[in-house]
Amino acid sequence: MIKQILFATLILINLSSYCQSDYPKKAIIDNDTIVMITPGQVTKLNLAFNDLDRFKMKSDSLSSLISLFEQHDSLKDKVIQNQRLQMINYEKQGSINEEIILSLDKEVKKQKRYRNIGFGTSVLLLILLIVK
Repeated sequence: MIKQILFATLILINLSSYCQSDYPKKAIIDNDTIVMITPGQVTKLNLAFNDLDRFKMKSDSLSSLISLFEQHDSLKDKVIQNQRLQMINYEKQGSINEEIILSLDKEVKKQKRYRNIGFGTSVLLLILLIVK
């Protein structure tokens, strides 16, 4: 019995080694070498190619989304830069306005002083005229 099992094992090992040496089978048709595969392998390859096509489409759509986001980001940066420039201009305008207000305040004080001097001299002249 052991001899029979050992004999069958040796035959199966030899047979399996001969079968594996010829796989994948190749055929030459019109000077072209063709690799023969099983229908199950064809199905697996077709599914892999379908997945590849689907992933390429997803990759293309994601690439277009990325480019749109990059455009949006550059526009956002331009808007931020414009707002910063506006803030700088508003600050400059504010300081100019403060200088104008200070100069107008000085002018108003001068005019009040001249008016007070004029009023004082007119009162003094009036008193001198009355006293004489």
